[in-house]
Amino acid sequence: MSQLERQSLSAATTQWLIAKGYNPGDLNQPGENGDTALMKATREGVYAVVKELIDAGADVNARNSDLNNALWFACFGNHYDLINLLLAVNIVENNSLTLIYELIDDGLESYIIPGKSINGFIFLISCVYYRSSWKYQNRSMRYCLLDSGHHLGAVSASAFLHNKDIQLIFDFDKLALNSDLGFENKEFITACAVSGEVQDKKIRCLRLKVPFVCGTDYFEPNQFIEDAYQATAVEKSRQQKLEYPQFDLDKDKFYQTIWNRRSIRRFRKEPISQEDYLYIVQQLQQPIPTENYEQIEIYSVVHRVEGMTPGLYKGTYLVKTGNFNEKTGYLCINQAMSTTGCAYAKDSAVTLFFVSDYLNYQTAMQIAGFLGQRLYLASNYLGIQCSGIGAYYDDETKELLETNKDVLYGMVIGI
Repeated sequence: MSQLERQSLSAATTQWLIAKGYNPGDLNQPGENGDTALMKATREGVYAVVKELIDAGADVNARNSDLNNALWFACFGNHYDLINLLLAVNIVENNSLTLIYELIDDGLESYIIPGKSINGFIFLISCVYYRSSWKYQNRSMRYCLLDSGHHLGAVSASAFLHNKDIQLIFDFDKLALNSDLGFENKEFITACAVSGEVQDKKIRCLRLKVPFVCGTDYFEPNQFIEDAYQATAVEKSRQQKLEYPQFDLDKDKFYQTIWNRRSIRRFRKEPISQEDYLYIVQQLQQPIPTENYEQIEIYSVVHRVEGMTPGLYKGTYLVKTGNFNEKTGYLCINQAMSTTGCAYAKDSAVTLFFVSDYLNYQTAMQIAGFLGQRLYLASNYLGIQCSGIGAYYDDETKELLETNKDVLYGMVIGI
């Protein structure tokens, strides 16, 4: 579009450009980080300005220093009206899908299951650790892996709704895959899930590195996390025979459970039934669909379950009786304080701890997160609330549980 064909800018858009530090006479002027005015307006979701800039001839295909364009900012900000607007002008020739190179026989299988191919789906789980480490520092290593397990649990739940089997894989060449995906030190692969028909076919590794887009606007490296990831990424997990869980759930109800799944921050100190508690325990005991495995033992501190003696249980076996409400509240650092000052660990019906004597730390933590997601969905399915607890006094919790194994995760359920 020539300068003569471009429509003039309104006073409101001109003022917006000046206020943001852009020259109204140069619609493609790069600003901070190479962001043009169109990118800035798209990121802020200012529809009128975006439309006027497009109509005036702004370059919709321009990219900033991170190689992101206006459509990327629209997707990042969940601005669906702007996504449709940008797609309507044929951004990046083919709706923002740029062919880097034809894969042909290239793929991800050679990193994950060498000598095989998948006629189906491969889901990669990754962590952008700075999203957590800016606040939690070294402790965020734990949180990143637990979150990865929750993601795997969410994928598994979706597979159940669609009548698909899914296999979790933890032992594969993560470091090579990180390198070929161009992740630098800002992101790392933690696990994957595959669904589909496995075939004997050699798949070539990616021949070109994929352009990297950082998941945060700002980044500070944490050497502890990076070293811990590198060391634990090459450890081998224990092995088991692959077995799939068999759930008997009403799919419509389970679908709504997934959509409505939330963490609770306050309990009313009301009991749950023994039947519901045992049902939840049974769901946790269902097989985890993976050959790479670390055994997770589940300890339950029962506070308020009808028909059950309060105390510490390992599975359904009563280890010791007692009222441990205040003790578990303390062990969980009373971290879950609501605005009314109510600590939810001691007010819940049951506090659960996931414990393991693992070989592979990454696998164990992610399986703990996977079980955490299963606990969320199983309890919410029954109308029982749930929340995860990632911060607790490790050594003192082990004393209460009478174990030398590591405590990986804490969770609470109740009403």
